[in-house]
Amino acid sequence: MNHLRLVAFSLVLGCIAACTAPAPKSDTSIDGADTPRAELAQAAVDAPKVDDPVICESSAPTGSRIARKTCKRQSVIEQEKRDARDATDSAQRSGVQSGNPTKG
Repeated sequence: MNHLRLVAFSLVLGCIAACTAPAPKSDTSIDGADTPRAELAQAAVDAPKVDDPVICESSAPTGSRIARKTCKRQSVIEQEKRDARDATDSAQRSGVQSGNPTKG
C-alpha cells in the first residue's frame, strides 16, 4: 500500500516538475531555418526595409499561457492567407459539387 502511494506521489511530482520547467530555447530562426537568430537580426538591419519587411507577433498556443514570438516576412504571411482562402474555397466548392450544400 505504501509503495502505491509512493509511486502515485512520484508521478504527480514528476508531472508538476515537467509543467513548471522552462521551454527549451531554440537558437534556430525564422521558419525553421538553420540560420542563428543573431545572423538574422543582423541581416534584418542590413536589408532594405522597403520591399519585404519582417513582421513579428506574439501568440500563446492553445492550452498555454506562455506567448511565443514568431517572425515572418510580409510576403510569407500574405501567401499563407491566400493558401488558406484557396483551401476554404476549394472545400466549399467540393461540398456543393458532392451534393452536400452548406447551411446558411
